[in-house]
Amino acid sequence: MERRDIAQLAICEIKDEAETISCDELRQLYLEKTSEIIYIIKNKQLYGIICLKEVLHKIEYSRQIKINKSFTVLVGHNIVKAYRIFAAKGIKKLPVVNKMGELIGEYSKWDDLLFIKRNQRMLMNGEGSKKILELYDTIYVVKPIENKQSFFGLLIKCLIDSGIKYEILHKEQIVNKILENACFIFVDEDEKIGTECLIEINLSLYDKQKHYLDNKNKLVNMKYHSKLTTYKSLLIKIMQENELYNMKIIKPEFIYGNQVDDLASIFFSELVKKGVKCFCLISENLEGTDKLSEYTEKFNEEIKERLKKYPLSIKEPWPKKNQNPDFYDDLYQNEDYITEKAQKEIFGESAVYDKSSVYGKYFNARNGRRITCFQPEENVGTIYLFGKCMILGTLVEDQYTIASILQKI
Repeated sequence: MERRDIAQLAICEIKDEAETISCDELRQLYLEKTSEIIYIIKNKQLYGIICLKEVLHKIEYSRQIKINKSFTVLVGHNIVKAYRIFAAKGIKKLPVVNKMGELIGEYSKWDDLLFIKRNQRMLMNGEGSKKILELYDTIYVVKPIENKQSFFGLLIKCLIDSGIKYEILHKEQIVNKILENACFIFVDEDEKIGTECLIEINLSLYDKQKHYLDNKNKLVNMKYHSKLTTYKSLLIKIMQENELYNMKIIKPEFIYGNQVDDLASIFFSELVKKGVKCFCLISENLEGTDKLSEYTEKFNEEIKERLKKYPLSIKEPWPKKNQNPDFYDDLYQNEDYITEKAQKEIFGESAVYDKSSVYGKYFNARNGRRITCFQPEENVGTIYLFGKCMILGTLVEDQYTIASILQKI
C-alpha cells in the first residue's frame, strides 16, 4: 500500500456547483499529474472524483465528463482501516479527508515499487523479457511525472541490461502511435490508468479534426488496452511463463501465463496427447479478449438493470413468488413453481448431485454428471462441458442447461 499527500494528487478546483467537467480542463491535469483519480475540490472540501469509469462514459458531443459524487472516503490517515476498506470494497484508491471533509491525501492499493525491488533481479532476465515482448515491433517506455523519475531510471536500466531495444515516449504522443504493433510500458498502474483517461480524451478530439478523419473509426473503436502494460505486470508475466515452463505445462502461444489455470492446463494438455480436442471459454475480462469483454460488460449491465427493477430477496434459499413475482416470469404458470416444488428440487439437488445419482422431475444426474436433454438416438461423437455453476446450470431445469440448449440446436 502506498500513501500520498495532497501535494502529489491531481486536483481540480471549482467555485460553483457542477455536474460535469470539460475534457479540456482535465487533459492538462492528466498530463501534469497522471493518476487514476482526479479529485474535485469546492471550498477546500472534497466535492467529487473522476476516474476511468467516468471518462469512458463521457458525453461525446459536449465533451463533458460527469463528476462522481458517490464514493468511499477515510477520515484521517489510518492504515489498518484503509486495509479493511480495500478488502471489503474491492477499490484501488481511497481518498483521505479530515473531519471538515477537506482532502488531505490518499491511500493506493498498488505498491509497484516494493514488488519490483523484491523481484527484479530474479525475474527481469533477458530471455523472459524478450519472450514476452517479441510479439511487438516497437517497445515504448512512457515517461512518467517528475516524482517518479528514479523509478523510471530503474526500468530503463533493466531493459538495457536485458538487451531490449526501446524508445522513450511522452504521454501526449501515444494517441498517434496507438495503431502500431507496439507495447507501451508504464512505471506503475496509476500512470497507466491515468494515461488511459488521457487517451480517451484525446481520441474524442478526432471528431473535430479533419486531418484524422480517415483513421477516426479505427481509433475510436479499437481496443488498445492490451498494448498498455506496467513494469510490474511484465515481471509477473515473466514469472508465470517461467513457472509454466518449469511445470512443463503446454499453453497456446497467443496468451500469457496469467491467463492459464495450472490444473486445467495440465488436464487439457494430457487430453490433447490422447487425441481429445478441447477448447476453453473464458468468462473474465482478460487482456486480448476485447470482444468477450464487450459482451461481458453488456451482460453485467443488463443483470444490474434487471436487479434494480426486480431486486432479489436473500432471506430465502430461492425467490418467493410474493417477493419476486417477475424473477421466474412465465414459469409461474407451472403449478410446481407456484407451490415451489420445482424450486425446492432444483436447489436441493444442486447441492448433492456430485455425490450420488439424482432422479427427479426437473434435476437429474448420473455419477456426478448432469443429464442433458434432447439426446439423439445415434451420434458421431461426444462433447464434454467442464465448468462452474453456469455450465452445470445449478438453478435451472435440465432442459435449460447450456448443454441441453446446445444439444437441442
